[in-house]
Amino acid sequence: MKARNLLLLSVLFLSVTSASLPGPPQNVIASAHEREPALPFHLLSGTLIQVEGQIGAQTHLRLALDTGASISFVDSKIADKLSLNRQTTQTFNFDRMLTWQQAIIPEVRFGPARAVNVVMRVGHLAEYSEFARNADAIIRTDLLKLANFTIDYDARKIIFHSLNPPTPAIGPLSNCLFLDILIQGRPVRLIADTGFPGILLFKERLLASVPNLTIVIS
Repeated sequence: MKARNLLLLSVLFLSVTSASLPGPPQNVIASAHEREPALPFHLLSGTLIQVEGQIGAQTHLRLALDTGASISFVDSKIADKLSLNRQTTQTFNFDRMLTWQQAIIPEVRFGPARAVNVVMRVGHLAEYSEFARNADAIIRTDLLKLANFTIDYDARKIIFHSLNPPTPAIGPLSNCLFLDILIQGRPVRLIADTGFPGILLFKERLLASVPNLTIVIS
């Protein structure tokens, strides 16, 4: 039988690291389903997962799912339609500082997961990432942690499991999704990033875990 390409997102990341705004507290509401509902998705540029969702009163939006970062973004055009109050903030993206705004979003929905009064960054997504230029929002681990789900790449579906409250995690990487693998029989921990189109290994850290690894530079 052909092996299925599955990525199980067991939501153990917690402790949202996004900056807070004055206003209503963030509340998470998880709806329970007797069955395991499925949400179809498309692949952008062959890697980035895009689903249909809702932000505020705006429905049928294109939401890109990104497990490699912890703060969700909404495009300026959606924020304009919702008439959101915003504040200015900055983030460092590899080699440059980016200026954004952030706002309290009244409601976000994707599949059976729902969040209300959550802080999201606001900006022109096309300027942030070429992979997200056609997306209305980027949903990251601060919102993905609302549900346990499996990504079935063969069926192009996200299958949601029981939405029990997650166990709190502690530490600077508590919002990350980890994947434990073996390289030459030695355990190596990777961060699973659905928004990155390849595998990135840090040489010094990899050699610390696998000291006898031979690296060929081509």
